Amino acid sequence: MPSFQKSPRRTRAVCVAALLALSPAFAVAEVIETGSDVAAATVYPRGATITREAAFAAPAGRHSIVIDNLPIDIDAESLRVEGAAAGARFSILGLNYRVDRPTPEPLSDPERERLEQEIRAVRYDIQIERDAIEAAEGRRVYAEGVREATLRTRRREENAAGPGPLIDDVDRWRAAWELLSDEIAAAQRARRDAEARKAAHERALDALLEQLDATQPEPPRGVLTVAIQGAEPIADGLLSVRYLTRAASWSPLYDLRLAEGAELDEAPGRATLTIVRRAAVRQSTGEDWRGAALTLSTARPTGRLEAPRPPISQASIRPPEPPMPAGRVTTKGLRLDQRQRAETETAQQMDQLMGGAADMAEDRVFAEAPAAPAPAQIDAEEASALASYQGAAAIYRIAEPVDVPGDGEIRQARIGAFDTEVETEIRSTPARDPNAYLYAMFPNADAPLPPGRASLYRGEAYLGQLNLPYVAPGETKPLAFGRAEEIQVERRIRDRSEGQEGVFTTSNRRQSRFEITVRNLGARAVSVRLFDSLPYTEDERIKIALNAAPKPSEQDVEGRRGALAWDFPLPAGGEKSIAFSYTLSWPEGETLDLLGR
Repeated sequence: MPSFQKSPRRTRAVCVAALLALSPAFAVAEVIETGSDVAAATVYPRGATITREAAFAAPAGRHSIVIDNLPIDIDAESLRVEGAAAGARFSILGLNYRVDRPTPEPLSDPERERLEQEIRAVRYDIQIERDAIEAAEGRRVYAEGVREATLRTRRREENAAGPGPLIDDVDRWRAAWELLSDEIAAAQRARRDAEARKAAHERALDALLEQLDATQPEPPRGVLTVAIQGAEPIADGLLSVRYLTRAASWSPLYDLRLAEGAELDEAPGRATLTIVRRAAVRQSTGEDWRGAALTLSTARPTGRLEAPRPPISQASIRPPEPPMPAGRVTTKGLRLDQRQRAETETAQQMDQLMGGAADMAEDRVFAEAPAAPAPAQIDAEEASALASYQGAAAIYRIAEPVDVPGDGEIRQARIGAFDTEVETEIRSTPARDPNAYLYAMFPNADAPLPPGRASLYRGEAYLGQLNLPYVAPGETKPLAFGRAEEIQVERRIRDRSEGQEGVFTTSNRRQSRFEITVRNLGARAVSVRLFDSLPYTEDERIKIALNAAPKPSEQDVEGRRGALAWDFPLPAGGEKSIAFSYTLSWPEGETLDLLGR
């Protein structure tokens, strides 16, 4: 249990309780004021459960414990109070929460006007002294400049003139030097005097501002009254107050570091992935959490708790649409578009297959998390959190007490770190990007990883940041680690032809032929996953035929119709070529339209 330093208010409450205990006649309902401190906080992705502790002492009987330093933005319906005392028992009869908004002391208009006039006059005097300080400083600088110039002139005269006429010059030079030195000393005295007068005016201004501030209302505060009853005096009572606030949140932060070097040389296609987990915690309740026991939870007490009702549609009949204008194509409207439309379709169809920016697209589960965390203060000695799980919710108890300011500034807390062996893979979609990218296939065999911002490293090299999506236990997630410069990929269009075919029936026909070449210029073997695509259709009149050597390892990748993937090993210094083509045919008289997505 954390120790408490009694505030003046709490000390007075204890003294009052002690006096009451001396006289049985006063062992009736009394008001005992005390303060409270934040002892623990369980922070959720949005919101937090705060535990405050308030120490008190009371004589036997029924009393009201008043805790008057609670925030005003709490969920009053979530308030719960428990109590304990060593060597005594008492009951909590009830509680009441209210918000006090103190009113200022009345101030008449003439009094306020007098104060404001005095404040303006003192501020004017302060400005006068600032000008005097500036003038004295300029006077000193000018005199020192003239003195230095005189000294330089005297030295030039000594070097140029003979010994005879120097006596008179030296006397005049000494008189000028003494005069300038006196001027410098006078300027310094004038500056000191002006600074002293300015300081006195500033003290007077502070006093006037305090008088004016005393008429302003104090900030509102939450006041909790707890009714207790005990059969014997309570010397060291302690109330634990819990409530929910929405003015707090946390979001995961990750460091993903992929080891390169000897590990990869010894076991091609494998590497060590180090994952460091942190939490970005912020709260804007207006009060600082000092030395609080911090717990992080992925539960969502402020979110939806029940399934919504299903949507219901009402069917109705409306008049038919007016006929289309003459000359506009309708059912035959599969227009043969420009050839680059096919290339656009091919490129856009692979957007989500790269797994990098698309696979790591931002998960909106943590909508309140910052897109780019502000610079955070990190303790030099970081301790890992103790993790536990309640159903799908993860609970992380931070080992050391933390300080979290109440102004919304981010504080980082370390959750833990672990190493895991991963398979590595080179991925490329040359129809969209001629570069190859390194991926680590992360098998999450332990706890769920909530979505959060991740910083990527290859060895000691920093690569950038991405949004890590939710990774469930047992799921393998591909993690992108930037370009693989040693892998070259080239995609060439070998042929495109259009025409008609058939003897008894005539149809339109279009054929596209491609060749993809992959080269490994590195010193170790790699595994390659290459993506491309061909069009797909839901129109039975359109026929699509694929011809590839070698055949794709997978079609309709990740449920995307038309998406193709080739998987193959590529040794150091090796080269691999893939030739594939597809043919589109459709009835004569119809037009073909290729729409990319």
